[in-house]
Amino acid sequence: MRIILKIILLSWVLTSCNNPAKERELNPADRVEVPEHVQDKARQIESLYETREISLAEYKFRMAELTDEAGRLQLRMDNLAAASYLPEWALEMGLSVPENMEVVPEFSHMTSWDDLSGMFNAVTLVFTGEYETAMQEAERIAKEAEIPLSTSWQKNFEMSKKLGNPVPKGITYMNYDFGMSQDVDYLVVVEVDPLGKLTISAADANQMKSVIDKHTVDPKK
Repeated sequence: MRIILKIILLSWVLTSCNNPAKERELNPADRVEVPEHVQDKARQIESLYETREISLAEYKFRMAELTDEAGRLQLRMDNLAAASYLPEWALEMGLSVPENMEVVPEFSHMTSWDDLSGMFNAVTLVFTGEYETAMQEAERIAKEAEIPLSTSWQKNFEMSKKLGNPVPKGITYMNYDFGMSQDVDYLVVVEVDPLGKLTISAADANQMKSVIDKHTVDPKK
């Protein structure tokens, strides 16, 4: 389920630049419903932020907690291969695991193009530890793998400073931007959330596109 959710999100990244004039949608058989109680909590948090009852920093913190809750629920329903290490193809990209942090098994998983699951090479490793350690290790890992700061994160950071708002905790490094032409072999994200959870995600872009093509239909046909 979590992998399919990523396909839904990233299908727009890959297909919008390759064929922007052609509308595509996920095959109905592959759609995923977000649990109602999770949607309710998300709406409550959004309402509190819209009415200025909580700050942007508090909003992001609560949404991060909700993401944790939803992620644990989803992964209990999934049948994904657990992961506690980076596969060889990820190491060859220059990625490494953080030091002085512990991997979270229930959030970490991988899929392989070589097995019979019909998936692509992808890995997600989640680590917990001290917030400052997570920030330092994320910077090191991103620098060694030459993964730049996320454009959207930078804009959000600069806007918060300009408006005098509290700077949101956490950081995001990624080698692609949504809605823009993707000229990379792998999609990579290294991020730290407001809770200090460090996540490393990487996926083979070409293999992912191939899988997406199999799970999408042209509504005009």
